[in-house]
Amino acid sequence: MIFDIARQIEICSSFTRLDAGDVILNGTHWRQASATAWMKPGDVVGVEIHRMGELCNPSADETAQLRVIQHIIDTAYFR
Repeated sequence: MIFDIARQIEICSSFTRLDAGDVILNGTHWRQASATAWMKPGDVVGVEIHRMGELCNPSADETAQLRVIQHIIDTAYFR
């Protein structure tokens, strides 16, 4: 990890307001990750908040992601 958690919070709070319950997501810089570390379609990403619950989502290939984005645009969520 390049920056420890305290430094990450400091950096984020320098350009946005952080409130109780906000989540800061981070990962590995693309130059540091090995080719085998990349997510593949079907891999599951999950986050759990103690006593609140868990959210898990499977990853999709780029084609499926583009279909979801097009669906959102077509159904006027951004209009």
